[in-house]
Parts: sequence; structure tokens; C-alpha cells
Amino acid sequence: MTVSKLSELALPTKRVRVNDTQELEVGGISFHTLAQLFNQHGPTLALIYGQFVEAKGAQLTPQSFANILRVAMTDFSEVVHSGIAIACGEPDGAKTVARLPLPIQAELLEAVVELTFQSEADVKKLIEIVTRGMVGTASAMTALTAKTPSSNGAGSFANG
Repeated sequence: MTVSKLSELALPTKRVRVNDTQELEVGGISFHTLAQLFNQHGPTLALIYGQFVEAKGAQLTPQSFANILRVAMTDFSEVVHSGIAIACGEPDGAKTVARLPLPIQAELLEAVVELTFQSEADVKKLIEIVTRGMVGTASAMTALTAKTPSSNGAGSFANG
């Protein structure tokens, strides 16, 4: 194995056949992808995360994660379409993804999951990171809402 510079990395992608003459190239989910999805679909992602928390005791593997995402395609299809579009390098392409035949959408989604998670440990690690982030955000929001403007009109905050 050789040491490479970031500019020299060949990021893993997969080609998915759309029809007889066209393929789409898709990559895995990165932090950037998640940030774009949170910007577009924050409240819906919070609901999806809640479902993960409820299923905490279940065995979570890359395949079961893909199955959860397939279910999300019906309940939260806008998020899935956006995620696939972003993974294809076209963040504004969600409406086009939505018009693709379901088997192609499913194959694209499966490719994204395969390229994102190499093992069950990767899935668990992501969920742990997201959980810590959600707990930290909730704590910060609680702290902020516990502070109220002071009654003296000075504009400072006092514990309330």
C-alpha cells in the first residue's frame, strides 16, 4: 500500500445501468452528503433517527440498514431521492431520481449503502456518532431555552 495525497485518491464509485445506453455513477455517503441532507430534510431525518433509536436492540448490518432505507423510500421518499441524487453528484436531481423506475432506485440505494458501509461496525460507528451529536445538540438547546432575557432590560441573559 502506498501513501497518497487527497488529490490523488480515486474514491470508490459504482455504475448502475439505467437503460440500454445510460448508466449513473454513484458514490457513498460522506459527511458532506449528510450535511446537505440535514439542510434539506432536518425534521424528517430526526424522525428517521427516532426509528433507529427505537430499534436499538435489533441487529443492524449493512443489509438490514439497506432494508430500513428501502422502507424509508415509501415513508420518507424525498429524503431517499435527495440522498441518491447527492451521492450521484447532482444535489438538485432528486425529482429526476423520483421518476426512475423503482428497481433502479433500489439498485442505486443499495450501491450507496455498499459504498458507505464496509461492515456492521461501520454502521454502528455512524449511529454512535450521530447519537452523540443529537445528545449534544439536545443538551445545547435545553441550555439555551433555559436562559431568558433579564427583566432589567439590559439585554443580558440570566438563568431563569
